[in-house]
Amino acid sequence: TSAATGPGTPAADDRESIAVLPFVNMSSDPEQDYFSDGLAEELLNLLAQVPELRVTSRTSAFSFKGKTFTIAEVGKELNVNHVLEGSVRKSGNKVRITAQLIKVASDEHLWSETWDRTLDDVFEIQDEIASAVVDALKLTLLHAAPRAIATDPQAYAEFLQARQMLTQRSAESLDRVESLLKQVLDTDPDYAPALTLMGRVYMMRADSGLAPIQEANEQARGLLNKAVTVDPNYPQAYAALASIAVNYDHDFAATAKYVQRALELKPDDSASLLAFADLKSTTGDCAGADEYARRAALVDPVLPPAHVFSGYIAMCLGDYDRSLQAFKRALDLSPNAYGVHYYFSLPLIFSGRAAEALPLLEQETNPGFKLTGLALAQYSLGDKAASDQALEELTRLWSKEGAYQIAMVHAWRGETDQAFEWLGRAYENRDSGLTQILNDPALDALRDDPRMAEIIERMGLDPAKQHKKS
Repeated sequence: TSAATGPGTPAADDRESIAVLPFVNMSSDPEQDYFSDGLAEELLNLLAQVPELRVTSRTSAFSFKGKTFTIAEVGKELNVNHVLEGSVRKSGNKVRITAQLIKVASDEHLWSETWDRTLDDVFEIQDEIASAVVDALKLTLLHAAPRAIATDPQAYAEFLQARQMLTQRSAESLDRVESLLKQVLDTDPDYAPALTLMGRVYMMRADSGLAPIQEANEQARGLLNKAVTVDPNYPQAYAALASIAVNYDHDFAATAKYVQRALELKPDDSASLLAFADLKSTTGDCAGADEYARRAALVDPVLPPAHVFSGYIAMCLGDYDRSLQAFKRALDLSPNAYGVHYYFSLPLIFSGRAAEALPLLEQETNPGFKLTGLALAQYSLGDKAASDQALEELTRLWSKEGAYQIAMVHAWRGETDQAFEWLGRAYENRDSGLTQILNDPALDALRDDPRMAEIIERMGLDPAKQHKKS
């Protein structure tokens, strides 16, 4: 399959839609939150495999955790017409699970039920809830209803704990997650969700400089390949393989294959939609990237990366107003996330409003991104000394991880030879920033240089697809 083809994107989405809210932990121990949250997430993943139903993502649904809200507010914010909510009380091996399906427009309970069972029955309960939702919404399924992936109950609890801990994104939490997952895999070596999550641990270590890039990515690939071998229908494993294929291998045909498979199995997965948008943009199809980024923002309206990506693509298309709106939305949703202030600054710099970028860059929490933005902005404002200082510090601090950003700054400053030297280093380092090479406005001054075509071809891309300012 070529990277230019992909799953069909409906122009209008008139399917029934649902948000699965985090289940309330009714246990006396607040530490049991991981179990009630995990159960809701498993139900969400199960329902997301029903193509006839649009399911909002975990990020968006869980944004309501711990807040006071009405069902109408959930429906409006997440653009859904049904809500599934519930509670879990866990004591030892006993569990009480309550679930109810509510229609947003009328606040009417379409269905509710309570189970008093043991942990051994938790997968059966998940299947029953998913089946009840499908029946209550009168969905006609073209394929068999998806079923939960069963494993040992204790291993399952450890997996849910590991998955929740992974969201902390620190070196210590990654070590703890790995330790928990080793216990899970000792009990059930073929449990695809644990194999996939362990793969994600190694990928995150590679991305954050906590492990050698090649070694960690190959460890991740081995785990993910095993996951799709033992369970060819587990969508998250294909989405993770797509991430390795595009960012590490620069194998765009393989990326397309993995993302298509992930979207066949889980049509509204925002991570897979953004992976396809990333692939489209990487291969020079900005219009296609824009379509998939918008679709990701539709199914995951409070996911900051969906809006960051939409903003970036709009910027590459020269639509600076829409770009700024998207970055503003991302910043409103996640004011402390690293990188968002930096990306927000770029369309201002590229559209001649660099002075407005400086206050944003002062709030950027990632030092490398902050220095990149400052070097670009100060040069645009005619303060070469300040730009030099930022570039020198960037080069000192980020020469390996930020080779692509250093190349961007040299290109923007008209220092062509240095820009190509750093692009070459980025290629050697397998810098994921190179996926922006066809579209990045900072590189526009390099577009007609034969060295640009050479490095683009080395990446397996088509130089004719470069997006140039008209």
